[in-house]
Amino acid sequence: MIQLDYKKFLNWQNLILGFFLLIGLVGFLNFETSLALKTILILVIVGSALFTLKTNNLQYLILAILFLLIYTFYNLYFSLYWPLWLEMIFIISLTGLISFLVLNKSKENTSQSLTYTYITILSLTNLEIFLAFLPWPIDPKSKTIILLSLFYLFYNIVLLHIEKELIWKKIISYIIVVVLIITIIILTTRWYGY
Repeated sequence: MIQLDYKKFLNWQNLILGFFLLIGLVGFLNFETSLALKTILILVIVGSALFTLKTNNLQYLILAILFLLIYTFYNLYFSLYWPLWLEMIFIISLTGLISFLVLNKSKENTSQSLTYTYITILSLTNLEIFLAFLPWPIDPKSKTIILLSLFYLFYNIVLLHIEKELIWKKIISYIIVVVLIITIIILTTRWYGY
């Protein structure tokens, strides 16, 4: 049974993350047509939420929220023909706010200005990757997983640097995981028009 300290859990940061999770979940369920994927996703969300409640580690919940929201943004862009500048604002704001929420919790090891520098770098990197994969003729789920994998790599390198544990062995392990995920996605995805 999970013991919950409600005063610790119900803060403004967790409420914002919960709101993002709800918006992303509604968007994903709206755009996804496969019942199996919807079921798997709900199980992953529940599992990551329980893991977050038990360990107070937001990493998996953050990745789930980013997956849901970026997938929704890709689908909104292609289905509603939103202007690109609006997508760019959403992506940079989303990445910046989530990076702020997470890095703000671990900022005792770093200065305020350095935290804002990391947030800016993560936001701009995520935006650049989003724009680079935008014209690729692949499914939005594949684009989202690739973008999320690269965000995972850069985000963990920043966390390693903040915690003063930045060593090549750990960086190489993250790079190997991300390269394997991206290779599997690229080899197994359905390329439109080919």
